Amino acid sequence: MITTIIYIVIGLTSIFIILGLIGTASLIFSKEKDKSLAVIAIKDVFKYAFILMILLFIFYYVYPTPYLYTHSKETLVKVNRLTGETSYFKFNDGWVKPENSDLSE
Repeated sequence: MITTIIYIVIGLTSIFIILGLIGTASLIFSKEKDKSLAVIAIKDVFKYAFILMILLFIFYYVYPTPYLYTHSKETLVKVNRLTGETSYFKFNDGWVKPENSDLSE
């Protein structure tokens, strides 16, 4: 459900960017001397492009999970993609932050 909503929002934002670019191009290449409308259209294009970049960042890094799960030779390792914080799994203690060189490579 959330994935569908994110795809719809990204699609609509992309359509706004394309329409803004078409409008900007038509204003720039028109015979009118007043280009203030083109400046406003360019600002809108940049606004929607910024929104699209934020949505793609959230969709790629945060939505699935902020954690990347991998393993060392002996245990499961969890790395936070945003902060780089690392922890590993101990059977009796759960997720534990490593102390100095607690993990063998």
